[in-house]
Amino acid sequence: LQYFEIPLTLKMKTNEIGYITYWAAIGTGIGFKLKAAADDEVKDMVGNGQPSNTDIDIKSEINFFRVPFNIGVGIEYSLGGTTSILAGLQFNNGLLDVLDGDDQAINNYLTLQLGILF
Repeated sequence: LQYFEIPLTLKMKTNEIGYITYWAAIGTGIGFKLKAAADDEVKDMVGNGQPSNTDIDIKSEINFFRVPFNIGVGIEYSLGGTTSILAGLQFNNGLLDVLDGDDQAINNYLTLQLGILF
């Protein structure tokens, strides 16, 4: 599944303590479906694999919108002036079922952020 997501997040930062600034973020967003594909392999009762189907288009089975809840924490380490390095960890929890129909699936993920701010 591929979604284009537009986040709406409140980021709160502490004052600089030594060279470090701590931050926390909380928010939501909206995602728009870009691609939905699946790989399928069929096995018989003995476990012998049959030909696989890859990159099957399943767009009609996936909801167009995804609404997540985001929460994260991190640090920024000042290198001097306006330059700093950052590290953070964010959890993105889907609030809505991504499948159309009777089946249910809610996707979640954890992100690691590393970067340099100028």
